[in-house]
Amino acid sequence: MIPSTAGIFLSQRKYFTDLVHKSSMADTKPTSTPLSTTDKLLKDFNDLLPSPTKYRAHVRNLQYLRLTRPDIALITNKLAQFM
Repeated sequence: MIPSTAGIFLSQRKYFTDLVHKSSMADTKPTSTPLSTTDKLLKDFNDLLPSPTKYRAHVRNLQYLRLTRPDIALITNKLAQFM
């Protein structure tokens, strides 16, 4: 939280960078849209997640982060529904 003359500015930069490093995505390239709005997530029984608990933790962290990052609200919602 950064106070200013215009009010309070909320920033989660450190939280975001810690999340990116924790999920081993520090070397990925940024994109304007994290996921196509028309793609559907499907269960593939042949390729299970190696760690569902880790996946759930990442989605939970994204849900918290989206409070100040509306640009990731759609993908976070899709991931949570898929969970």
